[in-house]
Formats: sequence, structure tokens, C-alpha cells
Amino acid sequence: MQLLTFAHRPEAQAFFEAYPFKSTSTEGLYQSEFGWLLITGEGIHEAIASVASILGAYPAITEVINLGVAGGLTAEVELHHIYEIRTSYAFDEAPVFKSFTLSGVLDCVTSGKRILSESGRVPLLAMGTVVDRELWGICFAAKQLNKSVRSFKYISDNAGELTACEVVKDLALKASLALLETYQSLSEKTAPSLFNLAGFYFTFSQEHLLKNYIQKLSIKWEISELEILQKMEIEHLRLEKISPKERTKKLLEKLKQGLDPWGSEFELKNQQRFQALQPVSISSISHFQNPELKLSFTFHSKEELEMRLARISSFDWKDFFDQYRVSDV
Repeated sequence: MQLLTFAHRPEAQAFFEAYPFKSTSTEGLYQSEFGWLLITGEGIHEAIASVASILGAYPAITEVINLGVAGGLTAEVELHHIYEIRTSYAFDEAPVFKSFTLSGVLDCVTSGKRILSESGRVPLLAMGTVVDRELWGICFAAKQLNKSVRSFKYISDNAGELTACEVVKDLALKASLALLETYQSLSEKTAPSLFNLAGFYFTFSQEHLLKNYIQKLSIKWEISELEILQKMEIEHLRLEKISPKERTKKLLEKLKQGLDPWGSEFELKNQQRFQALQPVSISSISHFQNPELKLSFTFHSKEELEMRLARISSFDWKDFFDQYRVSDV
């Protein structure tokens, strides 16, 4: 049997929706026919105490799978990707000279405190490329009882940034869905499909969107869910000579447009607007519901940097921000 561990409940949100986990008399522990799920809390010592307690109480557990968000320590780590951890280290005021070998590709340092500055990030660089708050404690508890451990981390932010905690909050559901999809790719236990749509290919996160859109449209239009799919002209999409993945993307876009025609058109308009800035990347966590943007780009020389900055400087930012101003009547 497996024990799934998360530091915080929002990271496990998609798992509660996909599997019938029920609360137990132990705080933070949930059980289903598939095994157990534990919210450990944040911190090395919190993780040791909670995991050791559960593993001691339930000897049928043979494997611990840790899932959650982590911060990137170097530019080699790509944001919003999931990596399996290879080695678990710890830094609690000073390096802890005991590590645990897992089966992944990146090394993770578990920090005794949150990393909110460059001075906090630098000492960790010699030990790993990502940082979290609980993995080493989980490994310590599990190894004492001869339980195997695997860990998968969604890279939510760059460690050392003051706004890291707010970024994690905003990405909680996205991270949880991505972690669930990764977990289901490892396991034979998958949630049943909502609809069997021949010619389409849905990842779990896309299926979650499909269900969400259809339920909302069913209420908005006061028709059945199957009638909504008919309204979306599924058969016409099937006849298009495109891949199942592209067909799925088009269906989700049509559903989203049906739910919020103005918002969808506004978002698409702005996505097309920022194509002019490529390869500078512009993203909006709020889907352009407000003018706050995140900008990122890479460069390999002074000349390339100057070219990127010139392109950004010459962009018509006034036209973009004017969209959000309410005209006087």
C-alpha cells in the first residue's frame, strides 16, 4: 500500500477530487481503498513526526510517494515542470551530513526555513538544484522503518524571490493537477473518463477542464451535458484533419468561449498582440482579467540583451493598458 504525502492541502486538491479519500481520526490523514494520503505540514521536523507516526501505525504501507511544489535554485530548472528527485539533502542552519538516494534526476535540498532572499539561496547551491521544506524529513522517517520513497516536485518559482509564496498560492490548482497526472502515469489506478470521445486525447488536467466547462455551461444554457457536446459540433471537429491533441485543444477553446465569449475573445486578442514580442515571453496568471503581466526572456550576449530590451521598449504598452481604463460617460 502507498502513502501519498503533501506539505499543504491545496497541493492535494486534485487528488481529493479524483479519489474517494475520507478523513480519519488522525489530523491530516485520509484513507481510500487505494491507500493513505497525509498532509504533513511545512518543515523538516513536522514531516519527520507526522510520517513516522503514520508509518508506525499502519505497517501495511510499503511505499511513500511525496508530491508537492519546490523552488528552483538554478537556471537549469524549468519553471512549471515536474521532476523526480534523485537525492535528498538537508540544510537546517548548516548542512546536515546525511543524505538519501532516490530514483530521479535532480537533487533536492530541504531547508529549515523559507528561502526569500539571495543570501538564503546561495548556501544551498552546492547541494542541489531545487529546494523544498519537507522531503528530507519524510526520507528520514521512512528509512528508519525500511519503506521506499519516491518524490515528484512541481517547480513553482525561483527560490530567493520575495513574491515566491504568492506565486505558489496562485499556481496551487495547476500544480495539483500536474502532480495528479504524473502520479496516474505511474499507477494502474486511474480515474474513470468523463466521456468516451473517439478521436480526442485528454490529459487528466484537460479532462478536469472539460468537466468543469460542461457543468457550468449546462447551468448557463439550461440543457443537458450531452446536448452541450452536440452544440459544440463534435462531429465536425472529428472530420478535421488534425491530431487528437489539437482536436481536444479546439474543443476546450470552444467550450471556454461559450462560457465567457467576451473574456475569451479578449484573452485571444492579447495573446496575438504579444506575438510581436517573441522570443520575449509574456504571461498573465489571471488570463488578462487585470493588466498585471509576467515577462521573461533569455540572452547569451550583450547585443542579444540590447535587442530584447529595444523590442520591449518599442512595444505599444499604452495601447495595451488603455484596454483596462473605464471611459467617462
